[in-house]
Amino acid sequence: MRAIEFAGRGASVDEFRQFNPTWTDEQLRSRMQWLPSCSIEAVTESHRNFQTEDIYPDFPKITCPTLFVYAGNATVVSDADAAEIVRLIPNARAARVAAGHMIPWDNLEDFLKVVVPFMSSRGAETGLPRQSSQL
Repeated sequence: MRAIEFAGRGASVDEFRQFNPTWTDEQLRSRMQWLPSCSIEAVTESHRNFQTEDIYPDFPKITCPTLFVYAGNATVVSDADAAEIVRLIPNARAARVAAGHMIPWDNLEDFLKVVVPFMSSRGAETGLPRQSSQL
């Protein structure tokens, strides 16, 4: 909530860096630009729903191959939560990335290490051509 308040009052990039110390100036400016449009009430309710909304009955309905990427430096999804989610989703696996809430911005290298191989392997299962990618 403090980040929303800081962005709303026009904090500098250097002031805002305390919230996301590993981000580039460009990433911080982008976040500062749109963050004031967030409703504090909606964000508060969303955070509350993380603890009260039961989404687990929906996981077995997911039928496609699934890579569940979660942030190892955040507290929303624990290792135990990830294990339970993967147990419930047929043909799923989990990947814990040492990152915070914005995984690709916090640790793009490790994010790509888990996502690119998963996405590349999907071509064989779908009949679609595989795309080559350079990291």
